Amino acid sequence: MLQEVAVAKPCTLSVWGAGRTTDLDLIELINHFSRIELVDLDSAITEKALLQRGFENHQQVNARGGVDLCGLNSDWDLFCRSPDENRLHEMIEKCAQFQLDLGTYDVLVSTCLLSQILIKAVDSIQSSNLEESIQANLLPRMLRAIREKHVELMLAHTRPGGTALLVTDLTSAEALPEILQKEADLNQLLSNEVAGGNHFHGMNPHLIYQLGQIPAIANQLARMQVSPPWVWNSIESQYLCVAIRLQKKQS
Repeated sequence: MLQEVAVAKPCTLSVWGAGRTTDLDLIELINHFSRIELVDLDSAITEKALLQRGFENHQQVNARGGVDLCGLNSDWDLFCRSPDENRLHEMIEKCAQFQLDLGTYDVLVSTCLLSQILIKAVDSIQSSNLEESIQANLLPRMLRAIREKHVELMLAHTRPGGTALLVTDLTSAEALPEILQKEADLNQLLSNEVAGGNHFHGMNPHLIYQLGQIPAIANQLARMQVSPPWVWNSIESQYLCVAIRLQKKQS
């Protein structure tokens, strides 16, 4: 998919949630992109991976660590130490107003990062001592704010006419072992099982697809496409994934 959207000459790429770069074919990607920036919260993990893979100090590849791509990482630490309803309200507002300064790119891809940001929110709120009624009210609002802001930020750092790719995992083989069956109909499983509730918290595919209809996002789009689902074999497990391709307007 990344090669397919590398249409500019030269073409630049930003990868959000690069991590260990295990699933990035950097040898192939440097043939298509003049500059690749690998962004992650961990300031050391990506640099270590590049060293191990022989890409340290590569002129086309740069690791940019220590970047909080949702702007709430330190806030969750404070919230977990002292859960407070008002603090959650403030965090929802902070998320909506959050901005990054990472430059703009011809292609930007978020690699199964959104689910991890949402998991942090879910775990923090559900493990707090806040009343269940408060959790039931504020958790969906927080997850919605995170989803919408993530895509808004992706488009903000994509050049006019460029492409943002939201690659996201929706559920795992532990939760839905049928995805590993040899003749599995992944489209049917996605439509029935996953959309029916067997998904990571906040990752209902209908909600993900509807992100393109939010005015702040829709007004920037020339086109939106949803890929067929596939199974990602990661180091830890297997996950059912889709990609949302967002082509930004020229102006």
